Amino acid sequence: MNELSNPIPGPPNHPPIAPTPNHPSSSRSSETRHKWYLELLETCRALAGLPVLVSLILEAFTPDTKIIGTGAAIAVVIALILRFFPKVRHVLKPHKGYAFWTALPWFLTAALAVVLIFVVLPDRAVKQSSLLANKWLKWQKDLEGAAGQCTKAKDRDKCLAEQLSPVIDNRPRPERQSDATGLASDLMAGQLMLANENARSALNDRLGIREKFLGSGRSEPVGQTNYTAASVPEYLVPNLSDKSPNVWV
Repeated sequence: MNELSNPIPGPPNHPPIAPTPNHPSSSRSSETRHKWYLELLETCRALAGLPVLVSLILEAFTPDTKIIGTGAAIAVVIALILRFFPKVRHVLKPHKGYAFWTALPWFLTAALAVVLIFVVLPDRAVKQSSLLANKWLKWQKDLEGAAGQCTKAKDRDKCLAEQLSPVIDNRPRPERQSDATGLASDLMAGQLMLANENARSALNDRLGIREKFLGSGRSEPVGQTNYTAASVPEYLVPNLSDKSPNVWV
């Protein structure tokens, strides 16, 4: 018998499809796109690491901002030299234990940060508070001594003005003075002046300033002892409650 031909033709004979080769140009362009980003991060790390480490070391030994700023500026210059002058960096590069020396600055930074937060700064705050308290105590003694010289004076008010003016000018001032710290310093000085009998008597006679006068811009209401209840601007007259019969609402 003759062999019948297959009515369904087979697929055409096409050459096998070769796998698409990796184009080196595309991979290189991708690496180039990300290289500037990695280079920027590395530059930031190299320039910031040494100044931060130097600042932490200086902060652990002194609170002087001028010394810390000068040290950080010198560290920035050194970091710039090491970053953009490879020959200098190659000379200083350790030949052994490179991984250890690379990780050492990070360990030192972490250790110094912990010491500053939990040891140095709390101890420094306690010392500053004690020093400020001693300054105010000394100033109160000077105030009492100056005011005491006017006890038997004929013109008490003139004597107090002459004796207390230099003392008031030399009262303790905060190191970093602002509106809030300056107000706190003035309030402290006012309270110590009111604690002196001669000064309190003169302020009462001349200005009507009594123990209810706060000096903070708000007046303590009559019949209350909590200064936070003050809500009316402070004048040299009583600050009556809105429930008083003498106040029209």
